[in-house]
Amino acid sequence: QVKEHRPLRDPSVLLVEYSPEEMQLYRTILQIVREKCRQDSRPFHVFQVIGLQLRAASCLPVLAQEIRDGRFGTPEDLFGEAMGEEIYDDIFDDNPGEELTAAGLDKLLAYDFEEHDSKYRELKRMLTDIVPDEKVIIFAYYRPTLAYLRRRIMNEGINVAVIHGGIPNDARWEEIERFKDPRGPRVLLSSEVGSEGIDLQFCRVMANYDLPWNPMRVEQRIGRIDRVGQQAKHLSIINFKVRDTIEERLYDRLHSKLERFANSLGDLEAVIGNEVQRLTVELLSKELTPEQESRLMEQSEQVIEQRLLHV
Repeated sequence: QVKEHRPLRDPSVLLVEYSPEEMQLYRTILQIVREKCRQDSRPFHVFQVIGLQLRAASCLPVLAQEIRDGRFGTPEDLFGEAMGEEIYDDIFDDNPGEELTAAGLDKLLAYDFEEHDSKYRELKRMLTDIVPDEKVIIFAYYRPTLAYLRRRIMNEGINVAVIHGGIPNDARWEEIERFKDPRGPRVLLSSEVGSEGIDLQFCRVMANYDLPWNPMRVEQRIGRIDRVGQQAKHLSIINFKVRDTIEERLYDRLHSKLERFANSLGDLEAVIGNEVQRLTVELLSKELTPEQESRLMEQSEQVIEQRLLHV
C-alpha cells in the first residue's frame, strides 16, 4: 500500500555550457591533477590530489579564489610542482596553439569567474523560472561551495538555511525547523550530512549542484524527500551537468543507468561504491583517449551488473 502511493520522480538535467575561460581552468586543473598522479601513484597521494579536481567539478569560482589566496601555494608552485619547467603545448583541443605555463595560469586567474559563473547562472534560472516560489533543497559535497551559494542566493533576496558537518547538531535541527516553517527560508543548502537521518518530506524539489562519485549517494539524497508522509504526487530531482567534462560522461554512462537498480533494489552503496571509486580514480588520474574512457566505463558497468546479480 505504501508503494502504491509513492510519488513519481521527475528527474531532469540542467546542462551548463562553460565559457572558454571556465573550460580552460577546468582542463588546466585536470592536467595538473594527472601530472601529479603520474609523478606519485601511491593511493593516498592520488586521493589527495584528486580533491583538487573535485573542487573544480563543484564550483570553479571557489577553486579560483582558493588558488589566488594561496590555499595550494602560489599558482607558480601549484603548476611547477606538477609540470616542472616544461611547457605543455596543445593541451586544449579548441586552442591548438596555446601554451600552458605557470604565467598562463596566473593570467587565467585574473578572469572574474564569479561574475561569469555559468553554473550559478543556471541555478538562478532554476530558482526564478523552473521552480519559482517552491522550497528547494540544494546538495553540494564541498562546504566552501555551500558558503558561496549562500552568499549569492541571499544577494538575490532569497532566504537560505544551511546544514553541514561543521555545524553543531542542535544548530542543524534549528536550521531544518526554520526551513520547514512555510514563512521560513525558501532554500536549504546541505552537504552529505543532510543525506542521512533527516526527514524533509514537506519539500518536493531537490537539486544536485554537484554529483558525488557514488550514484548511491544520490539515492540517499533523494531519500530525504521520497519518504512516507510526502504529500506531493511528483518529486523534481534536478541534476547539474557541465558539457564536455569527465563528470558529464560519468553521469551519462553510469549515474543515469544505475538509477534503475537503485529504484528496484534499494541502497546498493556497498555493492557499487568500490567499483565506482576505482573507475573515477582511473578517469581522473590517467591521460585516456575518449575510446579508452568509454571502454573503461563499459567494463565498470559490466562488473557492477555482475555483482548486482549476486546480491
